[in-house]
Amino acid sequence: MAIATGVNKQLIIKKESSFGVFAGPTGGQLLRRVTSGLNMTKSTIKSNEIASHFQVASSRHGVRKVEGPISGELSGGSYQTLFEAALRAAAPGALTTAPATYAVGDRVRVKGTPHMPGQSTGTVTLVNGTAYGIVFDGMEKMGTHRWYAVDELVPAA
Repeated sequence: MAIATGVNKQLIIKKESSFGVFAGPTGGQLLRRVTSGLNMTKSTIKSNEIASHFQVASSRHGVRKVEGPISGELSGGSYQTLFEAALRAAAPGALTTAPATYAVGDRVRVKGTPHMPGQSTGTVTLVNGTAYGIVFDGMEKMGTHRWYAVDELVPAA
């Protein structure tokens, strides 16, 4: 039997229903990847016993395990099962809060560090979907100075 390589190689993962219980052959998730160097290895158990009969002590096969690197591009949901396993916690549900919306004339503050000193609080002058044109305090003569997405703004106190 040939060993799959390149695009013919598929990595499929599935969570066990409980520890040590085989997950079953169906319903797995295809793991997106760039490269995969996974291989099955089998440890051997050798005896170092010095025997009086001059015979080599028996050697046995030990545990089978999968080893090797996987590299991939991070994409939404692709590695969720693996992250949940590593963190030993289920992922939180989807966010249900809608982002705030602003109207012309609303006072807003830019989250985090402003682009330039003094560009933190201003007034919404233009609205284009979820983008907002802001005139910063003290820069009214310049007109709309910068555009911000809704998640970059908070209501000014």
